Amino acid sequence: MFDFEDDLKLAFLDEAQSLLDETEAAFISLDEGDRSPELIDKIFRLAHNFKGSAKTVGLVHLSNFGHLFEEVLTQLKKGALTPEKAVCTVLLTTLDNFKAYVAGLKVDLTYVHDVSEISLKLNALKDGTSAVAAMAVAPPEIEVGESRAEVEPAELAKAKEVANFQAEPLIETRVKAVEEETLKVGRKKLDTLLNLIGELVVNQSMVAGFRDQNDLQNPMAIQTLNVMEKIVLDIQGISTALRMTPISPLFQKLKRIARDAGQNLEKTIQFVTEGEHVEVDKIVLEKISDPLTHLVRNAVDHGIETDSERMACGKSAKSIVTLSSVQKEDRIVITLSDNGRGMNPQKLIAKAVEKGLIPANEKLSDEQAYSLIFKPGFSTKEQVTDMSGRGVGMDVVQTAISALHGHISIATKFGEGTQFTISLPLSMSIIAGMLVGIDQKKYVVPISQLVETVELNHFRIESSTGRGQMFKLREDVIPLYSLPRLLHPSIFAANEFGAVRESSHRPALITALNGKKFAFEIDQIFGQQQIVLKKLGYEIQELPGIVAGAILNTGEPGFVLNLADFLHEGSASEAA
Repeated sequence: MFDFEDDLKLAFLDEAQSLLDETEAAFISLDEGDRSPELIDKIFRLAHNFKGSAKTVGLVHLSNFGHLFEEVLTQLKKGALTPEKAVCTVLLTTLDNFKAYVAGLKVDLTYVHDVSEISLKLNALKDGTSAVAAMAVAPPEIEVGESRAEVEPAELAKAKEVANFQAEPLIETRVKAVEEETLKVGRKKLDTLLNLIGELVVNQSMVAGFRDQNDLQNPMAIQTLNVMEKIVLDIQGISTALRMTPISPLFQKLKRIARDAGQNLEKTIQFVTEGEHVEVDKIVLEKISDPLTHLVRNAVDHGIETDSERMACGKSAKSIVTLSSVQKEDRIVITLSDNGRGMNPQKLIAKAVEKGLIPANEKLSDEQAYSLIFKPGFSTKEQVTDMSGRGVGMDVVQTAISALHGHISIATKFGEGTQFTISLPLSMSIIAGMLVGIDQKKYVVPISQLVETVELNHFRIESSTGRGQMFKLREDVIPLYSLPRLLHPSIFAANEFGAVRESSHRPALITALNGKKFAFEIDQIFGQQQIVLKKLGYEIQELPGIVAGAILNTGEPGFVLNLADFLHEGSASEAA
Protein backbone atom coordinates (compact mmCIF):
# COMPACT_ATOMS: atom_id res chain seq x y z
CA MET A 1 0.00 0.00 0.00
CA PHE A 2 2.87 2.31 0.87
CA ASP A 3 4.51 1.79 -2.52
CA PHE A 4 1.22 2.35 -4.31
CA GLU A 5 0.70 5.70 -2.53
CA ASP A 6 4.21 6.82 -3.42
CA ASP A 7 3.71 5.79 -7.04
CA LEU A 8 0.56 7.92 -7.16
CA LYS A 9 2.50 10.91 -5.86
CA LEU A 10 5.31 10.45 -8.36
CA ALA A 11 2.82 10.04 -11.22
CA PHE A 12 1.21 13.34 -10.21
CA LEU A 13 4.61 15.07 -10.02
CA ASP A 14 5.37 13.97 -13.59
CA GLU A 15 2.05 15.45 -14.75
CA ALA A 16 2.50 18.57 -12.61
CA GLN A 17 5.33 19.93 -14.74
CA SER A 18 3.16 20.17 -17.85
CA LEU A 19 0.36 21.82 -15.83
CA LEU A 20 2.79 24.43 -14.51
CA ASP A 21 4.28 25.04 -17.96
CA GLU A 22 0.81 25.57 -19.42
CA THR A 23 -0.09 27.95 -16.58
CA GLU A 24 3.14 29.91 -17.11
CA ALA A 25 2.35 30.31 -20.81
CA ALA A 26 -1.08 31.65 -19.87
CA PHE A 27 0.41 34.11 -17.36
CA ILE A 28 2.84 35.45 -19.96
CA SER A 29 -0.10 36.01 -22.33
CA LEU A 30 -1.83 37.83 -19.47
CA ASP A 31 1.30 39.92 -18.90
CA GLU A 32 1.40 40.79 -22.61
CA GLY A 33 -2.11 42.23 -22.46
CA ASP A 34 -4.55 39.36 -23.09
CA ARG A 35 -7.49 40.00 -20.73
CA SER A 36 -9.99 37.64 -22.36
CA PRO A 37 -12.41 35.74 -20.10
CA GLU A 38 -11.32 32.53 -21.84
CA LEU A 39 -7.72 33.04 -20.71
CA ILE A 40 -8.73 33.90 -17.13
CA ASP A 41 -10.96 30.81 -16.98
CA LYS A 42 -8.14 28.64 -18.33
CA ILE A 43 -5.72 29.93 -15.66
CA PHE A 44 -8.23 29.29 -12.89
CA ARG A 45 -9.02 25.79 -14.22
CA LEU A 46 -5.32 24.81 -14.42
CA ALA A 47 -4.64 26.01 -10.87
CA HIS A 48 -7.75 24.27 -9.55
CA ASN A 49 -6.76 20.97 -11.20
CA PHE A 50 -3.24 21.25 -9.78
CA LYS A 51 -4.48 21.91 -6.25
CA GLY A 52 -7.10 19.17 -6.37
CA SER A 53 -4.73 16.55 -7.76
CA ALA A 54 -2.09 17.37 -5.14
CA LYS A 55 -4.66 16.89 -2.38
CA THR A 56 -5.94 13.64 -3.91
CA VAL A 57 -2.49 11.98 -3.80
CA GLY A 58 -1.83 13.18 -0.26
CA LEU A 59 0.53 16.13 -0.88
CA VAL A 60 -1.31 18.32 1.62
CA HIS A 61 1.33 21.05 2.00
CA LEU A 62 1.50 21.55 -1.75
CA SER A 63 -2.30 21.52 -1.94
CA ASN A 64 -2.56 24.19 0.78
CA PHE A 65 -0.16 26.42 -1.10
CA GLY A 66 -2.23 25.78 -4.23
CA HIS A 67 -5.38 26.75 -2.34
CA LEU A 68 -3.95 30.17 -1.45
CA PHE A 69 -2.92 30.63 -5.06
CA GLU A 70 -6.44 29.71 -6.19
CA GLU A 71 -7.93 32.31 -3.85
CA VAL A 72 -5.81 35.01 -5.49
CA LEU A 73 -6.90 33.84 -8.93
CA THR A 74 -10.53 33.97 -7.76
CA GLN A 75 -10.03 37.69 -7.11
CA LEU A 76 -8.59 37.98 -10.62
CA LYS A 77 -11.54 36.11 -12.10
CA LYS A 78 -14.06 38.34 -10.29
CA GLY A 79 -12.31 41.47 -11.53
CA ALA A 80 -11.34 42.57 -8.00
CA LEU A 81 -7.64 42.20 -8.93
CA THR A 82 -6.18 43.96 -11.97
CA PRO A 83 -3.45 41.98 -13.80
CA GLU A 84 -0.95 44.84 -13.91
CA LYS A 85 2.75 44.18 -14.54
CA ALA A 86 3.68 43.90 -10.85
CA VAL A 87 0.79 41.49 -10.18
CA CYS A 88 1.86 39.27 -13.09
CA THR A 89 5.40 39.24 -11.68
CA VAL A 90 4.14 37.89 -8.35
CA LEU A 91 1.99 35.28 -10.11
CA LEU A 92 4.95 34.13 -12.22
CA THR A 93 7.19 34.04 -9.15
CA THR A 94 4.57 31.87 -7.45
CA LEU A 95 4.89 29.42 -10.33
CA ASP A 96 8.66 29.38 -9.81
CA ASN A 97 8.03 28.31 -6.23
CA PHE A 98 5.65 25.59 -7.39
CA LYS A 99 8.37 24.32 -9.75
CA ALA A 100 10.91 24.30 -6.93
CA TYR A 101 8.41 22.47 -4.73
CA VAL A 102 7.74 19.81 -7.38
CA ALA A 103 11.46 19.39 -8.09
CA GLY A 104 12.20 18.83 -4.40
CA LEU A 105 9.37 16.32 -4.04
CA LYS A 106 10.70 14.33 -6.99
CA VAL A 107 13.89 13.76 -5.00
CA ASP A 108 12.31 13.37 -1.56
CA LEU A 109 8.57 12.92 -0.97
CA THR A 110 8.96 14.49 2.50
CA TYR A 111 10.33 17.73 1.00
CA VAL A 112 8.62 20.94 2.15
CA HIS A 113 9.46 24.08 0.21
CA ASP A 114 9.66 27.39 2.08
CA VAL A 115 6.75 29.41 0.67
CA SER A 116 6.47 31.86 3.57
CA GLU A 117 7.80 34.88 1.67
CA ILE A 118 5.73 34.42 -1.47
CA SER A 119 2.67 33.57 0.67
CA LEU A 120 2.86 37.04 2.25
CA LYS A 121 2.62 38.59 -1.19
CA LEU A 122 -0.21 36.31 -2.26
CA ASN A 123 -2.15 37.15 0.90
CA ALA A 124 -1.58 40.84 0.17
CA LEU A 125 -2.99 40.40 -3.34
CA LYS A 126 -5.94 38.42 -1.97
CA ASP A 127 -6.68 41.18 0.54
CA GLY A 128 -6.43 43.91 -2.08
CA THR A 129 -3.09 45.37 -0.92
CA SER A 130 -1.32 45.12 -4.27
CA ALA A 131 1.57 47.46 -3.42
CA VAL A 132 3.72 44.52 -2.35
CA ALA A 133 3.35 43.02 -5.82
CA ALA A 134 6.09 45.31 -7.07
CA MET A 135 8.53 43.56 -4.72
CA ALA A 136 9.02 40.37 -6.74
CA VAL A 137 10.67 37.45 -5.05
CA ALA A 138 13.86 36.27 -6.79
CA PRO A 139 12.89 33.13 -8.73
CA PRO A 140 14.58 29.87 -7.74
CA GLU A 141 16.89 28.30 -10.30
CA ILE A 142 14.79 25.55 -11.84
CA GLU A 143 15.37 24.22 -15.35
CA VAL A 144 12.14 23.58 -17.23
CA GLY A 145 11.92 20.08 -18.62
CA GLU A 146 14.30 18.42 -16.14
CA SER A 147 13.05 15.06 -15.03
CA ARG A 148 14.90 15.29 -11.73
CA ALA A 149 16.13 18.28 -9.76
CA GLU A 150 19.38 18.09 -7.89
CA VAL A 151 18.54 19.25 -4.35
CA GLU A 152 21.36 19.36 -1.83
CA PRO A 153 20.79 17.26 1.31
CA ALA A 154 21.40 20.30 3.53
CA GLU A 155 18.78 22.25 1.61
CA LEU A 156 16.32 19.42 2.04
CA ALA A 157 17.01 19.22 5.76
CA LYS A 158 16.47 22.94 6.13
CA ALA A 159 13.26 22.79 4.10
CA LYS A 160 11.85 20.06 6.33
CA GLU A 161 12.32 22.33 9.37
CA VAL A 162 10.22 25.10 7.83
CA ALA A 163 6.66 25.00 9.13
CA ASN A 164 3.92 25.05 6.54
CA PHE A 165 2.22 28.44 6.31
CA GLN A 166 -1.09 26.88 7.45
CA ALA A 167 0.60 24.76 10.13
CA GLU A 168 -0.72 21.46 8.77
CA PRO A 169 0.83 18.36 10.35
CA LEU A 170 3.53 16.62 8.33
CA ILE A 171 2.46 13.46 6.57
CA GLU A 172 5.05 10.78 7.11
CA THR A 173 6.22 9.25 3.85
CA ARG A 174 9.46 7.56 2.99
CA VAL A 175 12.11 9.11 0.79
CA LYS A 176 11.92 7.87 -2.77
CA ALA A 177 14.26 9.17 -5.43
CA VAL A 178 13.10 9.18 -9.02
CA GLU A 179 15.30 6.62 -10.72
CA GLU A 180 13.70 6.62 -14.14
CA GLU A 181 12.75 9.36 -16.53
CA THR A 182 9.30 9.27 -18.02
CA LEU A 183 8.18 10.29 -21.48
CA LYS A 184 4.71 10.88 -22.84
CA VAL A 185 4.22 8.65 -25.84
CA GLY A 186 1.21 8.70 -28.13
CA ARG A 187 -0.82 5.49 -28.22
CA LYS A 188 -0.67 5.42 -32.02
CA LYS A 189 3.14 5.22 -31.92
CA LEU A 190 3.06 2.35 -29.43
CA ASP A 191 0.43 0.48 -31.46
CA THR A 192 2.54 0.88 -34.60
CA LEU A 193 5.63 -0.40 -32.78
CA LEU A 194 3.79 -3.46 -31.43
CA ASN A 195 2.40 -4.26 -34.89
CA LEU A 196 5.88 -4.03 -36.43
CA ILE A 197 7.33 -6.29 -33.74
CA GLY A 198 4.55 -8.78 -34.44
CA GLU A 199 5.41 -8.78 -38.15
CA LEU A 200 9.09 -9.18 -37.29
CA VAL A 201 8.38 -12.23 -35.14
CA VAL A 202 6.37 -13.86 -37.94
CA ASN A 203 9.07 -13.25 -40.53
CA GLN A 204 11.83 -14.37 -38.17
CA SER A 205 10.05 -17.69 -37.62
CA MET A 206 9.77 -18.11 -41.42
CA VAL A 207 13.50 -17.45 -41.82
CA ALA A 208 14.25 -19.95 -39.04
CA GLY A 209 12.20 -22.52 -40.94
CA PHE A 210 14.14 -21.94 -44.16
CA ARG A 211 17.39 -22.18 -42.19
CA ASP A 212 16.40 -25.49 -40.64
CA GLN A 213 15.67 -26.79 -44.14
CA ASN A 214 19.03 -25.40 -45.30
CA ASP A 215 17.09 -23.51 -47.96
CA LEU A 216 17.93 -19.80 -47.44
CA GLN A 217 18.60 -19.26 -51.15
CA ASN A 218 15.12 -19.94 -52.49
CA PRO A 219 13.08 -16.91 -53.73
CA MET A 220 10.63 -17.08 -50.81
CA ALA A 221 13.45 -16.95 -48.24
CA ILE A 222 15.10 -14.02 -50.01
CA GLN A 223 11.79 -12.15 -50.16
CA THR A 224 11.23 -12.81 -46.44
CA LEU A 225 14.68 -11.42 -45.61
CA ASN A 226 13.92 -8.31 -47.66
CA VAL A 227 10.66 -7.83 -45.78
CA MET A 228 12.52 -8.22 -42.48
CA GLU A 229 15.00 -5.56 -43.53
CA LYS A 230 12.15 -3.13 -44.22
CA ILE A 231 10.48 -3.96 -40.89
CA VAL A 232 13.74 -3.33 -39.02
CA LEU A 233 14.07 0.07 -40.70
CA ASP A 234 10.48 0.91 -39.74
CA ILE A 235 11.13 -0.15 -36.13
CA GLN A 236 14.25 2.00 -36.13
CA GLY A 237 12.21 4.99 -37.25
CA ILE A 238 9.36 4.53 -34.78
CA SER A 239 11.76 3.78 -31.89
CA THR A 240 13.58 7.04 -32.57
CA ALA A 241 10.23 8.83 -32.70
CA LEU A 242 9.37 7.56 -29.20
CA ARG A 243 12.09 9.80 -27.75
CA MET A 244 10.95 12.83 -29.68
CA THR A 245 9.31 15.63 -27.74
CA PRO A 246 7.99 19.06 -28.77
CA ILE A 247 10.39 21.95 -28.39
CA SER A 248 7.58 24.11 -26.98
CA PRO A 249 8.53 23.73 -23.25
CA LEU A 250 12.01 25.07 -23.97
CA PHE A 251 10.62 27.95 -26.04
CA GLN A 252 8.24 28.74 -23.20
CA LYS A 253 11.10 28.83 -20.71
CA LEU A 254 13.11 31.16 -22.97
CA LYS A 255 10.12 33.45 -23.40
CA ARG A 256 9.92 33.78 -19.63
CA ILE A 257 13.67 34.46 -19.40
CA ALA A 258 13.41 37.21 -22.02
CA ARG A 259 10.43 38.72 -20.22
CA ASP A 260 12.21 38.84 -16.83
CA ALA A 261 15.50 40.08 -18.32
CA GLY A 262 13.75 42.86 -20.22
CA GLN A 263 11.89 43.92 -17.08
CA ASN A 264 15.11 43.98 -15.02
CA LEU A 265 16.88 46.09 -17.66
CA GLU A 266 13.79 48.28 -18.23
CA LYS A 267 13.67 47.40 -21.92
CA THR A 268 10.41 46.96 -23.79
CA ILE A 269 10.71 43.62 -25.55
CA GLN A 270 8.27 41.59 -27.62
CA PHE A 271 9.36 37.96 -27.70
CA VAL A 272 7.95 36.06 -30.67
CA THR A 273 8.12 32.26 -31.06
CA GLU A 274 7.51 30.22 -34.20
CA GLY A 275 7.62 26.48 -34.91
CA GLU A 276 7.03 25.37 -31.32
CA HIS A 277 5.37 22.17 -32.59
CA VAL A 278 8.66 20.80 -34.00
CA GLU A 279 9.76 17.64 -32.19
CA VAL A 280 13.34 16.84 -31.22
CA ASP A 281 15.17 14.13 -29.29
CA LYS A 282 14.80 14.68 -25.54
CA ILE A 283 18.58 14.55 -25.08
CA VAL A 284 19.06 17.27 -27.70
CA LEU A 285 16.34 19.34 -26.02
CA GLU A 286 18.04 19.12 -22.63
CA LYS A 287 21.54 19.87 -23.89
CA ILE A 288 20.55 22.84 -26.08
CA SER A 289 18.72 24.53 -23.20
CA ASP A 290 21.76 26.23 -21.63
CA PRO A 291 23.26 27.52 -24.93
CA LEU A 292 19.92 28.99 -26.01
CA THR A 293 19.39 30.53 -22.57
CA HIS A 294 22.76 32.25 -22.90
CA LEU A 295 21.94 33.53 -26.39
CA VAL A 296 18.56 34.91 -25.29
CA ARG A 297 20.02 36.67 -22.26
CA ASN A 298 22.79 38.17 -24.37
CA ALA A 299 20.30 39.33 -26.99
CA VAL A 300 18.27 41.17 -24.35
CA ASP A 301 21.22 42.49 -22.37
CA HIS A 302 23.67 43.47 -25.08
CA GLY A 303 22.02 43.00 -28.47
CA ILE A 304 18.99 45.19 -27.74
CA GLU A 305 19.38 48.93 -27.11
CA THR A 306 17.59 50.74 -24.30
CA ASP A 307 14.21 52.26 -25.17
CA SER A 308 15.71 55.76 -25.23
CA GLU A 309 18.60 54.67 -27.47
CA ARG A 310 16.18 53.09 -29.91
CA MET A 311 13.99 56.18 -30.11
CA ALA A 312 17.05 58.41 -30.52
CA CYS A 313 18.02 56.53 -33.69
CA GLY A 314 14.50 56.50 -35.10
CA LYS A 315 13.47 53.00 -33.99
CA SER A 316 10.38 51.93 -32.12
CA ALA A 317 10.93 51.75 -28.36
CA LYS A 318 9.61 48.19 -28.44
CA SER A 319 12.25 45.76 -29.68
CA ILE A 320 11.47 42.35 -31.17
CA VAL A 321 13.29 39.11 -30.41
CA THR A 322 12.20 36.14 -32.52
CA LEU A 323 12.91 32.49 -31.74
CA SER A 324 11.92 29.97 -34.40
CA SER A 325 12.49 26.33 -35.27
CA VAL A 326 11.92 24.35 -38.44
CA GLN A 327 12.62 20.75 -39.40
CA LYS A 328 14.76 20.23 -42.49
CA GLU A 329 15.06 16.55 -43.32
CA ASP A 330 16.77 14.90 -40.32
CA ARG A 331 17.84 18.18 -38.69
CA ILE A 332 16.26 20.98 -36.71
CA VAL A 333 17.24 24.57 -37.48
CA ILE A 334 16.76 27.03 -34.60
CA THR A 335 17.02 30.75 -35.33
CA LEU A 336 17.27 33.55 -32.77
CA SER A 337 17.08 37.06 -34.21
CA ASP A 338 16.74 40.56 -32.80
CA ASN A 339 16.26 44.00 -34.31
CA GLY A 340 18.83 45.55 -31.99
CA ARG A 341 22.15 47.27 -32.51
CA GLY A 342 23.88 44.53 -34.52
CA MET A 343 27.62 43.93 -34.48
CA ASN A 344 30.37 46.28 -35.63
CA PRO A 345 33.13 44.14 -37.19
CA GLN A 346 35.79 46.82 -36.66
CA LYS A 347 34.92 47.09 -32.98
CA LEU A 348 35.13 43.31 -32.64
CA ILE A 349 38.57 43.22 -34.28
CA ALA A 350 39.84 46.10 -32.12
CA LYS A 351 38.63 44.37 -28.95
CA ALA A 352 40.22 41.07 -29.99
CA VAL A 353 43.55 42.85 -30.61
CA GLU A 354 43.27 44.63 -27.27
CA LYS A 355 42.76 41.32 -25.47
CA GLY A 356 45.64 39.70 -27.35
CA LEU A 357 43.41 37.19 -29.08
CA ILE A 358 44.65 38.06 -32.58
CA PRO A 359 47.73 39.92 -33.92
CA ALA A 360 47.33 43.65 -34.60
CA ASN A 361 48.05 43.14 -38.30
CA GLU A 362 45.55 40.27 -38.76
CA LYS A 363 43.32 40.81 -41.79
CA LEU A 364 39.82 39.46 -41.25
CA SER A 365 36.65 39.48 -43.33
CA ASP A 366 33.44 40.68 -41.68
CA GLU A 367 32.29 37.06 -41.25
CA GLN A 368 35.57 36.13 -39.55
CA ALA A 369 35.28 39.21 -37.33
CA TYR A 370 31.79 38.15 -36.19
CA SER A 371 33.19 34.72 -35.31
CA LEU A 372 35.63 36.32 -32.87
CA ILE A 373 32.86 36.28 -30.26
CA PHE A 374 33.37 32.51 -30.04
CA LYS A 375 36.94 32.90 -28.78
CA PRO A 376 37.35 32.15 -25.04
CA GLY A 377 37.43 35.32 -22.96
CA PHE A 378 36.13 37.60 -25.70
CA SER A 379 33.66 40.35 -24.75
CA THR A 380 32.84 43.86 -25.88
CA LYS A 381 30.99 44.63 -22.66
CA GLU A 382 32.65 47.43 -20.71
CA GLN A 383 30.80 46.67 -17.47
CA VAL A 384 30.03 43.24 -16.10
CA THR A 385 26.37 42.59 -15.27
CA ASP A 386 24.45 39.57 -14.01
CA MET A 387 23.74 38.63 -17.61
CA SER A 388 27.02 39.96 -19.04
CA GLY A 389 27.34 40.85 -22.73
CA ARG A 390 27.18 39.16 -26.08
CA GLY A 391 30.44 37.22 -26.34
CA VAL A 392 31.04 36.14 -22.74
CA GLY A 393 30.71 32.40 -22.68
CA MET A 394 29.99 32.15 -26.39
CA ASP A 395 32.87 29.68 -26.70
CA VAL A 396 30.94 27.45 -24.29
CA VAL A 397 27.84 27.86 -26.47
CA GLN A 398 29.75 26.75 -29.54
CA THR A 399 31.36 23.82 -27.71
CA ALA A 400 27.96 22.58 -26.50
CA ILE A 401 26.49 22.80 -29.99
CA SER A 402 29.49 21.00 -31.52
CA ALA A 403 29.10 18.21 -28.96
CA LEU A 404 25.60 17.68 -30.37
CA HIS A 405 27.05 17.36 -33.89
CA GLY A 406 25.61 20.77 -34.72
CA HIS A 407 26.92 24.11 -35.88
CA ILE A 408 26.09 27.78 -35.33
CA SER A 409 26.36 30.70 -37.74
CA ILE A 410 25.95 34.47 -37.43
CA ALA A 411 24.30 37.02 -39.70
CA THR A 412 24.34 40.63 -38.51
CA LYS A 413 24.12 44.18 -39.77
CA PHE A 414 25.37 47.05 -37.67
CA GLY A 415 22.46 49.16 -36.45
CA GLU A 416 19.79 46.71 -37.61
CA GLY A 417 20.15 43.49 -35.64
CA THR A 418 21.70 40.05 -35.33
CA GLN A 419 20.63 36.52 -36.17
CA PHE A 420 22.07 33.27 -34.82
CA THR A 421 21.23 30.08 -36.72
CA ILE A 422 21.79 26.71 -35.06
CA SER A 423 21.52 23.45 -36.98
CA LEU A 424 21.22 20.23 -34.96
CA PRO A 425 20.36 16.59 -35.63
CA LEU A 426 16.80 15.72 -34.60
CA SER A 427 18.07 12.59 -32.84
CA MET A 428 21.23 11.74 -30.93
CA SER A 429 20.70 7.97 -31.17
CA ILE A 430 21.11 7.49 -34.94
CA ILE A 431 23.06 9.72 -37.31
CA ALA A 432 24.16 9.72 -40.94
CA GLY A 433 27.92 9.23 -41.03
CA MET A 434 30.81 9.06 -43.49
CA LEU A 435 32.88 5.92 -42.96
CA VAL A 436 36.59 6.72 -43.41
CA GLY A 437 39.88 4.85 -43.06
CA ILE A 438 42.73 6.23 -40.96
CA ASP A 439 45.87 4.18 -40.34
CA GLN A 440 44.09 0.93 -41.23
CA LYS A 441 41.30 1.67 -38.78
CA LYS A 442 37.74 2.73 -39.56
CA TYR A 443 36.17 5.88 -38.11
CA VAL A 444 32.87 7.70 -38.60
CA VAL A 445 32.54 11.43 -39.27
CA PRO A 446 28.96 12.81 -39.03
CA ILE A 447 27.73 14.00 -42.43
CA SER A 448 26.49 17.17 -40.73
CA GLN A 449 30.12 18.23 -40.13
CA LEU A 450 31.16 17.91 -43.76
CA VAL A 451 31.04 20.64 -46.39
CA GLU A 452 32.53 18.42 -49.11
CA THR A 453 35.31 15.93 -49.84
CA VAL A 454 38.25 16.54 -52.20
CA GLU A 455 41.11 14.67 -53.81
CA LEU A 456 44.31 16.45 -52.73
CA ASN A 457 46.29 15.29 -55.76
CA HIS A 458 44.21 17.71 -57.81
CA PHE A 459 45.56 20.71 -55.87
CA ARG A 460 48.89 22.37 -55.29
CA ILE A 461 49.83 22.09 -51.62
CA GLU A 462 51.74 25.10 -50.27
CA SER A 463 53.75 25.29 -47.05
CA SER A 464 54.27 28.36 -44.92
CA THR A 465 56.45 28.77 -41.84
CA GLY A 466 54.24 29.10 -38.79
CA ARG A 467 51.06 28.47 -40.76
CA GLY A 468 51.58 24.90 -41.94
CA GLN A 469 50.17 23.49 -45.16
CA MET A 470 47.32 24.88 -47.21
CA PHE A 471 45.77 24.82 -50.65
CA LYS A 472 43.37 26.97 -52.63
CA LEU A 473 39.86 25.63 -53.22
CA ARG A 474 38.01 27.96 -55.54
CA GLU A 475 38.28 31.33 -53.74
CA ASP A 476 39.17 29.93 -50.31
CA VAL A 477 42.62 29.23 -48.88
CA ILE A 478 42.14 26.03 -46.87
CA PRO A 479 44.49 25.03 -44.01
CA LEU A 480 45.39 21.34 -44.35
CA TYR A 481 45.99 18.94 -41.46
CA SER A 482 46.79 15.24 -41.25
CA LEU A 483 44.02 13.46 -39.34
CA PRO A 484 46.16 10.32 -38.86
CA ARG A 485 48.77 12.55 -37.21
CA LEU A 486 46.21 14.23 -34.97
CA LEU A 487 44.71 10.92 -33.87
CA HIS A 488 48.01 9.07 -33.41
CA PRO A 489 50.75 11.63 -32.75
CA SER A 490 52.98 9.19 -30.87
CA ILE A 491 53.66 7.06 -33.95
CA PHE A 492 54.87 10.01 -36.04
CA ALA A 493 58.41 11.38 -35.78
CA ALA A 494 58.70 14.95 -34.56
CA ASN A 495 60.06 16.16 -37.90
CA GLU A 496 56.99 14.72 -39.63
CA PHE A 497 54.58 16.64 -37.46
CA GLY A 498 51.52 17.41 -39.55
CA ALA A 499 53.19 16.25 -42.77
CA VAL A 500 50.96 15.19 -45.63
CA ARG A 501 51.99 11.85 -47.12
CA GLU A 502 52.61 11.33 -50.80
CA SER A 503 50.17 8.88 -52.34
CA SER A 504 48.35 8.26 -55.61
CA HIS A 505 45.09 8.65 -53.70
CA ARG A 506 44.83 11.40 -51.09
CA PRO A 507 41.26 12.17 -49.98
CA ALA A 508 40.47 14.98 -47.56
CA LEU A 509 37.41 16.06 -45.61
CA ILE A 510 36.40 19.73 -45.70
CA THR A 511 34.68 21.10 -42.61
CA ALA A 512 33.80 24.64 -41.52
CA LEU A 513 34.13 26.37 -38.17
CA ASN A 514 33.33 30.01 -37.40
CA GLY A 515 32.86 30.76 -41.07
CA LYS A 516 36.28 29.36 -42.02
CA LYS A 517 36.99 26.10 -43.86
CA PHE A 518 39.56 23.49 -42.83
CA ALA A 519 40.73 20.29 -44.53
CA PHE A 520 41.70 17.01 -42.84
CA GLU A 521 43.62 14.46 -44.89
CA ILE A 522 42.58 10.84 -44.40
CA ASP A 523 43.59 7.52 -45.98
CA GLN A 524 40.34 6.29 -47.47
CA ILE A 525 36.63 7.02 -47.89
CA PHE A 526 34.33 3.96 -47.74
CA GLY A 527 30.96 5.70 -48.08
CA GLN A 528 27.95 6.70 -46.01
CA GLN A 529 26.18 4.65 -43.35
CA GLN A 530 23.42 5.11 -40.77
CA ILE A 531 25.20 4.93 -37.40
CA VAL A 532 23.70 3.91 -34.06
CA LEU A 533 25.63 5.87 -31.44
CA LYS A 534 27.00 4.00 -28.41
CA LYS A 535 28.19 5.55 -25.16
CA LEU A 536 31.95 5.47 -24.59
CA GLY A 537 33.51 3.67 -21.66
CA TYR A 538 35.13 5.79 -18.97
CA GLU A 539 38.61 4.71 -20.13
CA ILE A 540 38.27 6.57 -23.44
CA GLN A 541 35.76 9.31 -22.66
CA GLU A 542 38.46 11.97 -22.44
CA LEU A 543 40.19 11.22 -25.74
CA PRO A 544 40.08 14.41 -27.85
CA GLY A 545 37.96 14.24 -30.97
CA ILE A 546 36.21 10.96 -30.11
CA VAL A 547 32.60 11.54 -29.03
CA ALA A 548 30.87 8.15 -29.35
CA GLY A 549 31.23 4.55 -30.32
CA ALA A 550 29.48 2.68 -33.13
CA ILE A 551 28.98 -0.76 -34.62
CA LEU A 552 29.86 -0.57 -38.31
CA ASN A 553 28.04 -2.38 -41.12
CA THR A 554 30.81 -4.99 -41.11
CA GLY A 555 30.08 -5.79 -37.46
CA GLU A 556 33.34 -4.16 -36.37
CA PRO A 557 33.44 -1.54 -33.59
CA GLY A 558 34.38 2.00 -34.53
CA PHE A 559 34.63 5.52 -33.15
CA VAL A 560 32.64 8.63 -34.10
CA LEU A 561 34.80 11.74 -34.52
CA ASN A 562 34.03 15.41 -33.96
CA LEU A 563 36.41 17.34 -36.24
CA ALA A 564 35.80 20.63 -34.42
CA ASP A 565 37.33 19.15 -31.27
CA PHE A 566 40.74 18.97 -32.92
CA LEU A 567 40.53 22.67 -33.71
CA HIS A 568 39.19 23.58 -30.27
CA GLU A 569 41.88 21.58 -28.52
CA GLY A 570 44.54 23.39 -30.47
CA SER A 571 45.80 20.13 -31.92
CA ALA A 572 45.32 21.25 -35.48
CA SER A 573 47.06 24.55 -34.94
CA GLU A 574 50.02 22.71 -33.43
CA ALA A 575 50.09 20.36 -36.39
CA ALA A 576 50.15 23.24 -38.87
